Amino acid sequence: DSVRKSERRHEAVAAVRLVAKDGDVLWSTAQESLGGKFRGASADVANKITRQLVADYQRARELLSSPPAALK
Repeated sequence: DSVRKSERRHEAVAAVRLVAKDGDVLWSTAQESLGGKFRGASADVANKITRQLVADYQRARELLSSPPAALK
């Protein structure tokens, strides 16, 4: 007897853009997930997008708060 095992995989893909009133794209990212061990694919993608936004925001703040190398 043969046994057929199939694993159902859930995938999620999301692209997010923050756009100013004048249409300029302020920030964007695209993330994908096959799901995690303890969370579904959509929750994993949302978490990845949030982490990317926070990291990029912190990086931008650091760049704005430090003077350019030429002025040091």
